[in-house]
Amino acid sequence: MKYFVFGSTGMLGKYFCALSSKVVPILRKDYDILDNNVAKIVSVLGAKGIQAGDVIVNCAVDVAPTNTSLTASVVVTS
Repeated sequence: MKYFVFGSTGMLGKYFCALSSKVVPILRKDYDILDNNVAKIVSVLGAKGIQAGDVIVNCAVDVAPTNTSLTASVVVTS
């Protein structure tokens, strides 16, 4: 069994990858999770050698703010 890890270069991903020698990192250059393209995910995992019984682990996150209406500003008056 192998572990295919998305987000393998992030904080959690690095930790997870250090736990086992059976980890196959999926880098952003291989597949960006923001693409949301199932056919491309299948293609990338196939090229990396995924087989029945292998595990896919998602440690990737989108850290860029996408909803600017949630940001707040503070005005200090004296």
